[in-house]
Amino acid sequence: MSTAPSRLIPKLTAEFLGTFFLALTISMVAVQTPGMDGVLIPVAIGLTLAALVYAFGPISGAHFNPAVTIGLYLAGRHPKAQVAPYIVAECLGAAMAAILAIYLGSVDGITPKAVAATPGLIAEGLWTFLLVCVILQITSKRNDGNQWFGMVVGLTILGGAYVMGPVSGAAFNPAVWIALCLEGALAWSDWLVFVVAPCVGGGLAAAAQGVLEPDEAKS
Repeated sequence: MSTAPSRLIPKLTAEFLGTFFLALTISMVAVQTPGMDGVLIPVAIGLTLAALVYAFGPISGAHFNPAVTIGLYLAGRHPKAQVAPYIVAECLGAAMAAILAIYLGSVDGITPKAVAATPGLIAEGLWTFLLVCVILQITSKRNDGNQWFGMVVGLTILGGAYVMGPVSGAAFNPAVWIALCLEGALAWSDWLVFVVAPCVGGGLAAAAQGVLEPDEAKS
């Protein structure tokens, strides 16, 4: 019993750092850097996420996203006792990234992105569904030894930014939404789009995994 907290600390530290640097990257390239070529923004985010997954995946699983944590838990891939601590670490990391981005940034008077409710719900829920499906597939037992997992996750987000960015801003992550709200780039009132939809998408991905690989043993 006494060793359990010490085993969890490295995981929470990895989740904090991974989410911090992911949110900081998104904040700096998409919000705080005026004039950056919008075509290159998803590339910077996708490559950074890939690097973070490779770096911290062996420690914590590299969720960096409460919706991913919930989806993996519902799929039997994450312990129930670690769900809340992971989410807290992820949200704290994103909030700290927002504070630093505001300090480093040079943009004043940021206007929150206007997001239409129904298209936003579809965009955020659908691509988070895909993200969690991809994660569940590349970490399945039949893909043991796969060395492309980090790049695959990064490319999924890169593609999502191009496809759904014009619709919702392509957060796909409640922790990132917190960071962008703190910076004024997204609105707190859009929590259904950026919190509920991704979590539902993650849950549906867990259900789909049960159909795709019904015989896989749950941890």
